[in-house]
Amino acid sequence: MASRRQRFAQRRKAVGFSQEGLAERLGIDRSTVARWESGETEPLPWLRPKLARALQVSIEQLDELLAEAGEPEALADERLSYALEHPRSVDLVAVARLRERVHDLDLRYDKAPSTSLLADAGQCLGQVGFLRAHAATSRVRRELFAVEAEAATLMGQLVWDASQRRDHATARAYLDQAVEA
Repeated sequence: MASRRQRFAQRRKAVGFSQEGLAERLGIDRSTVARWESGETEPLPWLRPKLARALQVSIEQLDELLAEAGEPEALADERLSYALEHPRSVDLVAVARLRERVHDLDLRYDKAPSTSLLADAGQCLGQVGFLRAHAATSRVRRELFAVEAEAATLMGQLVWDASQRRDHATARAYLDQAVEA
């Protein structure tokens, strides 16, 4: 189920548009704006620049306003999969999904054996590094660096625990990567 995009609606109101007024400015139906605000639909790609100009925000800020709704997990996973296939298309929604995955692994860290989390944590870290290398905008790249720091820290902890505190070099390499990110 979709959830309401409060900040998107607040921005529309802050620049002085009613739903009807924004729809008229964009040449669309009022119900389309209502569906965007309710989180049911997304603005079409060709309409986003015009919408960003009308709301007086950058494309990246518009993406944040639209991502606020907390997309269903399946849709966020789909966007992440698409970004992994087309890395230049990575956006803040895909980054948020990666961050959620790292946080989920971190929450499981105290409840599950470290060895059972290593593969998933390593996969997340690899995906973050791959997408960061191809990210088209500095904002997305910066967010990926932050997620990389979190994932690399987790990997360092997992390796340290899984090796029964014997593998200093690998754990340190991951922690150094976290610091560098």
